[in-house]
Amino acid sequence: VREVAHSINPGLLSVACGSYRRGKLTCGDVDVLVTHPDGNSHKGIFGKLIDGLKMR
Repeated sequence: VREVAHSINPGLLSVACGSYRRGKLTCGDVDVLVTHPDGNSHKGIFGKLIDGLKMR
């Protein structure tokens, strides 16, 4: 996710969240926070991110 996010905008930050971050033994899904320090540049990237992940 981080590599694809950076290919869209090098300033994007992606952080694993949820049960993975809390160190749970099992994980039913993957929660990833994608944002940008300026508070705006992450808007509208979800579709591009999904498309980029599908192409991998």
